[in-house]
Amino acid sequence: MKKAVIFLILVTSCSSNDDAHIPGMDASTDISTQVDMGSSNTTDATNNVITAPDMGEEDAASILDMSDTPDMNAQVWPQYSGDPCNVGGQAGRCLPTTSCDGVASAGYCPGPSSIQCCVTSCGAGDGSGLCTAKSSCPSAPTTAECVGPDTGCCGQSSQGTFYGQVYNTYYYLAAEADYTGAANTVLNDVNCNPIATVPAAYSDAACIEGSGRLKDGRVVNYAAKCSCGRPCPTGGIVCWKALDPVTQPWGQGAFSNALVPMRSIAVDRNEFALKTVLYLPAFDGVQVPALGGVSAFTHDGCFRADDVGGAINGNHIDIFTGPKSLWTHFEGVFPTRTNFDTYLGATKCDYLKL
Repeated sequence: MKKAVIFLILVTSCSSNDDAHIPGMDASTDISTQVDMGSSNTTDATNNVITAPDMGEEDAASILDMSDTPDMNAQVWPQYSGDPCNVGGQAGRCLPTTSCDGVASAGYCPGPSSIQCCVTSCGAGDGSGLCTAKSSCPSAPTTAECVGPDTGCCGQSSQGTFYGQVYNTYYYLAAEADYTGAANTVLNDVNCNPIATVPAAYSDAACIEGSGRLKDGRVVNYAAKCSCGRPCPTGGIVCWKALDPVTQPWGQGAFSNALVPMRSIAVDRNEFALKTVLYLPAFDGVQVPALGGVSAFTHDGCFRADDVGGAINGNHIDIFTGPKSLWTHFEGVFPTRTNFDTYLGATKCDYLKL
């Protein structure tokens, strides 16, 4: 778990990004479509012009109420065969509203009010979204891409529901082997019993990152605030716990879970619940090199909210790279404070769900 010290300075340069990760404590407009039928003229048998009433301000339900039309069942309505329709450039089909898999938009199909144009796609994002009621996707932004009363939420059918943008920082597992100097600083457990004696610079690095690997192979992780030990550079004193290097070789997240390099992210729990799976299309297809004990693979853009941090607020995500060398690499690919389009509920990321 990332440690409990709140550190509010967020840096953007590769050389000082350690400070960007402070692990630990939790520190309508309704788009209704009203159909303006305008006014229309016709003639009677003596060729006198008859002016039809202006229905411009009628609501959609009134316009489509054809209960007084005689012999309705004798008509062969195109909606019964699912004929295509068009709503402001958006493709749909004429169907009973009970059968709609998209937005039921009034006024675009002939027939009773229960038969409406069901818009099945919208043009937001990559253009492959689904128009749905706002209430069905509260985390997605409302967009004018969709047409119909109380609609406009354009969830991506392949990518999930569009959340908006997040920006990144990185954190990693601090390695004692990367630090020189005398081993003169004790890392204590919550009972103030010593776990290891390490260089002071390494103690500081592990404190900032929230976890670290000792020279003897053990992995230590933030456990709690305490009164014994070296103060962290960010303030306060932290006590540690030793982890099983087999089951948690890269450290521990906020719900006693194993952190996974280039999959685990730290989030603000007021923005994303722990275990939430996020899809970042910009990472889809990016090559992750073999560095620091992580095998090479092609990223699919899928991440999971495994951790928290006192300096992680709002739409800020902290990506866990595992070894420090991968952080250095990805600073050259997606530098700190890069903005990413983000989706929730992408089916391709279901394998990360817990």
